[in-house]
Amino acid sequence: MTDMKKVALVTGANKGIGLEIARQLAEAGMSVLMGARNPQRGQDAANDLEMALWSQSEST
Repeated sequence: MTDMKKVALVTGANKGIGLEIARQLAEAGMSVLMGARNPQRGQDAANDLEMALWSQSEST
């Protein structure tokens, strides 16, 4: 059996609770798809989250 990575879709992931849920799921090793009404805000949130997780992994 192959080792499959879990995937989560989080709506409203560009701010607030949705962003925090996306962060925690990503930290837990899941692939996270972030949904947002405003494409630019969604992209900005995804970039910020990616940078935060990258810098966190670099410091450990």
